[in-house]
Amino acid sequence: MDYYVTLFLANTALVIASAGGLFTLCNQFAKLTARWSVNRAKKQELQAQFAEFLKAREAEQAETSA
Repeated sequence: MDYYVTLFLANTALVIASAGGLFTLCNQFAKLTARWSVNRAKKQELQAQFAEFLKAREAEQAETSA
């Protein structure tokens, strides 16, 4: 009887540990996804600023060449 109780407790501890590991994994994935979203937004902002810079430079070159 003690063998089955010990086996049950060991299995229960394993399930709890697995659930905790899964929660940690999901939490890390959520943080990573949020970081990707922030990086994507920063990249889009930098691309827009660079496009404005190129337009301004082209306009400046057109003025100097005219």
